[in-house]
Amino acid sequence: MESVKALLDGAGDVYAVARMGCFHDNYYAFANMKEAAICQRNGYVWYSGTSDHWLEPDKAEARRYVIALAVECAKMGFDEVLLDDVSYPVSGKLQKIDYSGNTQGKTEALTQFLTELRQALEPYGTRVSLALDEALLLAGSGADSGQSLTAFAPLMDAVYAVSADPAAVRLQLEAAAGESPVPALVPVVAAPQAEGDWCLAG
Repeated sequence: MESVKALLDGAGDVYAVARMGCFHDNYYAFANMKEAAICQRNGYVWYSGTSDHWLEPDKAEARRYVIALAVECAKMGFDEVLLDDVSYPVSGKLQKIDYSGNTQGKTEALTQFLTELRQALEPYGTRVSLALDEALLLAGSGADSGQSLTAFAPLMDAVYAVSADPAAVRLQLEAAAGESPVPALVPVVAAPQAEGDWCLAG
C-alpha cells in the first residue's frame, strides 16, 4: 500500500484508476458464507456452473468488505475506483439460491451499496465508475442481475463499456440520469489476447 502511494505521489500529473472486482468474489464469499455470501437453501455457499461464489449485496458485511477495499484504493491516491460485477449472478443454477432472508430487493441492495460507497469515498474526492455491458445499458435494467440504469446513474461518475453504438448508450445515460449529472461514457474495446477483458478504445 505504501509503495503504491509513493508511486502515485511521485507520478506527477497522472490520473490513476483502480479497477477492482465487486460482488463476484470467490475467497471472501467461501470464507464468510453466513455473513456475506449468496447461499443455497441448505445454508451452504451458492456456486455457479464454473464453481464461482458471489457476495450478497443485501448483507451488510459484504458491502462493508467491498467498500473497505475501495477506501484502501482511495487512501493510496487513486483518483477513481472502477468496479466490475456490481451485480447479482446471472448464470448457473440460479433456482438454488435462497433469497428468502433478504430484507430488500436486488436493485435496492445494489443501490444501497453504491450510496454507502459514495459516502465512504467522499472525503477523498474519489470518483466512482462502473463497468457495464451494452445490453444492460440499452435495456435499462436486468431482472436477474438487479442492475438498473435509472437507479445507478445518479450514483456513478462514469460508465466503461464495450459498445457498438456509443451514441445510443449516451442517450440512455442522459435519460436515466434525469436531473442528476450525466455519467461520462468511456468506450473500451475487447482485448483479443485476454478473453473477457478489455482496454481503452483510444
